[in-house]
Amino acid sequence: MRTLIKTAILVGAICVSGIAVTAATLNVPPSISTASDVVPAFLSQQAESDKLPDTFIATFAPTGANLTDARFLGDGPNARYFAVTRGSDKICIATVGKAAEPLGLACTNVKGFEGYGLRVGNDDHSDQAWLISPHGAAGNTLKSANAVATTSKCGQWKQIASNLLVLAPSNQ
Repeated sequence: MRTLIKTAILVGAICVSGIAVTAATLNVPPSISTASDVVPAFLSQQAESDKLPDTFIATFAPTGANLTDARFLGDGPNARYFAVTRGSDKICIATVGKAAEPLGLACTNVKGFEGYGLRVGNDDHSDQAWLISPHGAAGNTLKSANAVATTSKCGQWKQIASNLLVLAPSNQ
């Protein structure tokens, strides 16, 4: 009888452990290993609206980024944002002014992207964008970003694409 009880407890413990491990595995977001994991549009053919202006390409060609295969992410108050790649291990945000002037190019590693994403902005804070992991909870990131923006009085973040947040300055 004691052996039967010990066996039942052992089997029950193994089942509970198996369920816990399975649940933990199901709740882990997939890791990001390619730029298309962040911006799925990279898996599709480039549309005309995805193309960067020639002036941007001429200005940032020396960086080694693949500027001819950009994907449009969204518009901010004063800028347009595009995703580009640099090599197989970097994803970048290309920032273009409303008059098509090249404003900046910022890159980060694809591996580990889910930790923070890629945030860009200009010196006067008139435009800021934050590309976040598509596997994360954008709503939670948006709430956290707005809490920081509120305490620093810089504006309010708006989700303008599934994983792109843009800061609308408080003076606008």
